[in-house]
Amino acid sequence: MGKQPRRRRINGLIRRGPKRRHSSYRRAMHLSHGEVGFRYYMQNFMAIYGGAARSSLSMLPPLILLSIIIRNNVLNPTTLNTAATATSFLLRIQCTNYIFNQNRFSRLIQQDHIYHDIPLEEENNALATRLPRQNIRFNSWTDQECYDNTSFRKEQLQRIYHKFGLAQLAAQNHGFIRVPTNHETYRFDPEELFLFLMTKCKTGLSNKVLCDLIFGGHASRWSFGYPWILRYLDERYKDTIGNQVLHRFVDDFPKFYNAFNSFVQKTSTQHHNDGTATDHLGLRFMPFDIFALIDCSIYRINRPLSGPDGDYIGAPRRENYFNAQRSVYTGYKKCHGIKVQTIMLPNGISCVYGPASARVSDIGANGILEMSGLDMFLLQLQQNAPHTYIAFGDGAYNANGLQCKFFICRIISFLTLWAMYISHILTII
Repeated sequence: MGKQPRRRRINGLIRRGPKRRHSSYRRAMHLSHGEVGFRYYMQNFMAIYGGAARSSLSMLPPLILLSIIIRNNVLNPTTLNTAATATSFLLRIQCTNYIFNQNRFSRLIQQDHIYHDIPLEEENNALATRLPRQNIRFNSWTDQECYDNTSFRKEQLQRIYHKFGLAQLAAQNHGFIRVPTNHETYRFDPEELFLFLMTKCKTGLSNKVLCDLIFGGHASRWSFGYPWILRYLDERYKDTIGNQVLHRFVDDFPKFYNAFNSFVQKTSTQHHNDGTATDHLGLRFMPFDIFALIDCSIYRINRPLSGPDGDYIGAPRRENYFNAQRSVYTGYKKCHGIKVQTIMLPNGISCVYGPASARVSDIGANGILEMSGLDMFLLQLQQNAPHTYIAFGDGAYNANGLQCKFFICRIISFLTLWAMYISHILTII
């Protein structure tokens, strides 16, 4: 359940505050639709009248003391009449100023209360602006809800959960996972932490939106819990999602080649808008020893160090903003981003390297292929094998000096067309 904005009865406006100082869980202190200027005008005059009343009030004690001294004939009799007249005159002026400014200040306070304060009965009858913490567990969701939120069935989620080892880790801390912060330690239930991770990965929603719609509670706790489980999984599977995972499947490279070979031999059917269809024969065989597909993907990110260095008018740019933004800028996509190199195997397993800056090229000197060391790794991995299997990449991998050759689309497309032509002739014969 999302937040329900509150409106004033007298004008129907929503309370809003400055964007940079606005918290979604606090009462905003300004009105929208131009009414911020009206309250700013009122508050300025409140400060003026309040300061004037305070100044007049501070002048009254010394004037009263001077008046008492004059009445007791302490001063020189020759100046007594003049001093008494001046003191009486100043005392009346300060009293008049105090009463006038105090009345104006009280009237402005009353007007501000009428226009900008929510009555207590309205405050008590308003709906809660935050969904209470739901304590989500596997039993909290049906099988369909699990699939809608995570794209996995409940039985699949439980299998993944046990593979992650979160239950064993929580058992060492009385059933909770403790995440320390600078001020306190948050306790997370392992099932809730796992389901939050899977839901966020599937939906891509922010922590606040997930709390408002599904998990409830304050979103600040998840700003520590979610990064923790990412670091935990990265450390747990650092030798599983990297190039080292190919050690487990090096004996399956011939099987992967056969899978690609069987795929290119399939007959594909193209359906046309007029209801007809055309069958396209596949290749007789694949003339290249391909075991996987390789590619680099660029993911857009926000511009780093953007915005002013301070929340005030005329604030300068942040320090080193130019170098920080250029370090992740790619002229190829005209955006700021990060790049990830992925090797996809026919069994659905992916080997990932990165992320690295999108400014880095795919191959070449200081490219992501050289950074990952994948070329020499594949060569050493198949050093004693009868065949050296290769990965299939796009035109970016058209470079010399690669030890374990990565075929490029430009050459592959030409040879594939030639092989299809030969296969078609052999079929006719």
